[in-house]
Amino acid sequence: MKALLAPSHYVYESQLRGSEYRHAFEIADSVARNWPESVVVTGKITEKMNLPYRVIEAQPKKTVYEMGALAAILFTIRYSLKSIKLLMREDFDVVHHVRPFKLGATFNLLALLNLTRNKIFIIGSFSVPYNNEKLPLFPRTLQKIISPLSHRTLAKADCVVVYDMVTKKLVSPYVDQEKIKLIAPGVDGNRFKLSSAKDYFSEPFKLVAVGYLIPRKRFDYLIRVFAETVKANPKAVLNIYGDGPEMSKLQILISNLGVEKNVFLKGFIKNSDLPKVYKDAHVFTLLQQEESYGQVYLEAMASSLPIITTNNIGAKQIINDGFGYMIKRNDREAFKKILTSLMNDRNKLRELSTGARQEFERKHDSKLVRKKWLALYNDLLRARSHYS
Repeated sequence: MKALLAPSHYVYESQLRGSEYRHAFEIADSVARNWPESVVVTGKITEKMNLPYRVIEAQPKKTVYEMGALAAILFTIRYSLKSIKLLMREDFDVVHHVRPFKLGATFNLLALLNLTRNKIFIIGSFSVPYNNEKLPLFPRTLQKIISPLSHRTLAKADCVVVYDMVTKKLVSPYVDQEKIKLIAPGVDGNRFKLSSAKDYFSEPFKLVAVGYLIPRKRFDYLIRVFAETVKANPKAVLNIYGDGPEMSKLQILISNLGVEKNVFLKGFIKNSDLPKVYKDAHVFTLLQQEESYGQVYLEAMASSLPIITTNNIGAKQIINDGFGYMIKRNDREAFKKILTSLMNDRNKLRELSTGARQEFERKHDSKLVRKKWLALYNDLLRARSHYS
């Protein structure tokens, strides 16, 4: 078996950036390691990796990841040209559009030009766009052109893989139901597993939040609610990791609220450094407006951290009362009550921490996700062999 995984995102890396990139890497790496004649086409390799398969860069000189429409179109053209050359020279059993893919905003030229004919064509895995998201890659002037191409791309697929039932419902008008499969992302549990016993009674009581500092994440709201909580619990600390356009605004807010000794903006952190951060914390929290799939939740769970978050789409797929709390988006009192309870009852904190790791090992370890992808490939190959 030989697969062409094109595209496998703008960058190909396992550790440095956000969850979407790591998930794309996990998928492509799982397939290509199992069938090492396969080829991965990506934008750029950003890590030194000794890989047993070929990776071809479509834009190796790119130094900045741009979010504009022109950058997206250029990327599509570049990876398509690289892929067309490969398809002309070599035989592939599978063509897999890994990431990025957004319903109504992404298309695949290889499929639209019928170059995936007589091959198994796979799309995904991907999740829904955010409800209020303005698609920066494809402004409204291009939407009328792009949307039908996106739907035609889906219709060409032999298999469309999505994160969740919400996404499945949205793509179902364009894809036969039996072709839609669910495989959510995972996290490497060995990287986040605690190497020694955690001190649940240590002070100060530390909360950790990780994410890009943008309005949708609502870090300003988190800081305001936490500021109210520390009035009664002055030993609590909130460490926020991540950078973004709201950094200076949030710093001013912290100063205005007088919580400089309790709330700290730690800035950008490499994914490889996150295990140390989680190990040192007591609770993970995010009060974002919405989340399509919260992979940071999985990292927190793998690190034995209870979670306090809002009842968004991403949280509902992952969190249960065995280790976490989902509160209404503007329920300030619920957050303060839960946090105060955990600070005062460290035995309950330890119970939830154990539950978080157990739930992670049952459902979300990346080794389980890799097995699901290999099983899917084998099922599709067997079905194709049966009908050919």
